[in-house]
Amino acid sequence: AATQSMCLGYYDGLTWQDAQEMFRGAAREVIAETWFAARGMSADEQPTEGPKTLLDIGCSGGFSTQEMAKAFPGVQATGVDLSPYYLSVAKFLYPQHRFMHALAEETGLPDESFDVVTLNFLLHELPLDASRAALREACRLLAPGGMIAILDVDPRRLLELPPLRRWAFQVTEPWCKDGEYYSLDMEKELKDLGFEAVKLMANDPVNALLVARKAK
Repeated sequence: AATQSMCLGYYDGLTWQDAQEMFRGAAREVIAETWFAARGMSADEQPTEGPKTLLDIGCSGGFSTQEMAKAFPGVQATGVDLSPYYLSVAKFLYPQHRFMHALAEETGLPDESFDVVTLNFLLHELPLDASRAALREACRLLAPGGMIAILDVDPRRLLELPPLRRWAFQVTEPWCKDGEYYSLDMEKELKDLGFEAVKLMANDPVNALLVARKAK
């Protein structure tokens, strides 16, 4: 329920379903356009050169896996999470996808085995070192030319909040603080890992979307 209702405050007068479609749909559109543009094609042409495999790291109850898979109809989507309870929910709600118990930092999956890797609202939940390890793991798992997409709270927006509102948010988000998530420069981290075409943009009034391509 929290995952589905989190965006109600982003837009006025929308149901949670419409708000979800607006902000998740915005991310999917950019992700699909980025994938096909890198291959000299348009997503509007419904090309057959879409990615074959997608990995959603930190999939929770599977909602993000389902939403990201919509960007590429027919893709084989896999979600990994540390919680067996969330995974039970994911397997029940989305049996069309594969779900596995694994650490974000060390999934145990084969090298270069996915065309797309997504991380939805994961990194702000992790210590800085774990976030960096998860990004390294995502790089290892991506095939050359594959794409990473990170949708998460924009730390710049959080730092703009009045002190009391920022404190109220941080009470429930222990890693959203100086020296941890606020110090994670995702653009720099991905460039240091060898990613190309790194682009960070606003996805909605609160969250940021980052897309990048692994070098061939």
